[in-house]
Amino acid sequence: MKVIEILKENLTHEYHIILDKEEVIKSKENKLKQLAKKVNIPGFRKGFTPLYIIEKKYQDVIKNELLSELIDKTTNDLISERNLDLATEGIFDLISFELDGNLEYKIKFEVFPDVEIFDLSTIELEKPKVEIGEEDIKEALNNFSLHHKEPVLVE
Repeated sequence: MKVIEILKENLTHEYHIILDKEEVIKSKENKLKQLAKKVNIPGFRKGFTPLYIIEKKYQDVIKNELLSELIDKTTNDLISERNLDLATEGIFDLISFELDGNLEYKIKFEVFPDVEIFDLSTIELEKPKVEIGEEDIKEALNNFSLHHKEPVLVE
């Protein structure tokens, strides 16, 4: 797997990922072997169908599943390799993919910022002192009584 860093600006990261032909073919063969155990094709016993017949019949299914698995695997490898803490899901841009060729795509995502935690015991806070006098209480009561002079019946 080849990873090219395209963009690393603020919290946005973008990478161009290329998976070699050999790795794609190896993954495809493993997928075919898994599928061979499950499929039932007339004329063959279950699990004994030649792989080329399975590949021919289920080519679209294999391609879609393989693409999904390879993108998940390579993206997870990239994230763990570079210790990235993702804030958003990746936006994928598939460049090319063939069952007998390379897988090439771009992924763009945002990461959480690095936050340094410092010792909070070094911070001094001043607690404001509020004094409420008799005049403040009378004014508040007067305002309250002005707004609520008459009781109103609510149905």
